Amino acid sequence: MGLHPGDTQLPGAGRSRSPHATGLLLGLVLLIAAVALSLAVGTERIPPGDVWSGLFSPSGSRLDTIVRELRLPRTLIGIAVGTALGLAGGVMQVLTRNPLADPGLLGVNAGASAAVVTAISMFGITSFTGYLWFAPWRAPPSQPSPCTRWAAAARPPPSASRSPEPPSTRPCSAMSTACSCGT
Repeated sequence: MGLHPGDTQLPGAGRSRSPHATGLLLGLVLLIAAVALSLAVGTERIPPGDVWSGLFSPSGSRLDTIVRELRLPRTLIGIAVGTALGLAGGVMQVLTRNPLADPGLLGVNAGASAAVVTAISMFGITSFTGYLWFAPWRAPPSQPSPCTRWAAAARPPPSASRSPEPPSTRPCSAMSTACSCGT
């Protein structure tokens, strides 16, 4: 459909906005609302007018400092991380041509497990808080982790004649040390 001498309407003039444009506009509105809430709500609530003045005409007050030095960097980092994770997921789905692709498909979970094992064996990490620095994932509650399954298999049956020791005094093998031994 092109412009002909008798046409009075431009091409596409009667069409409604595409669902993609509507979704993008809605997402942008929700992002702006989330940013406004992130800047205004916290341990100390700051009125929107004070947030606005703290961003664009700071006077050096305590509220301006909270907005500019604490909440704004936190908000911008959150937006950047969310964008990066979304793009990484989108790239993974495009490269694998699988709309249901997840990090486990490319071995990201196995790589994270390898990092934990490396930290334990090479750096001598033995505390639970040390594991947290090297363990970026956790098994969902519906699926017990290999550590939980192993620890359950290693426990003596309840009908054993001796009384079971409390978890904190039970001897740990190499596997249970990696699994924090108390499970």
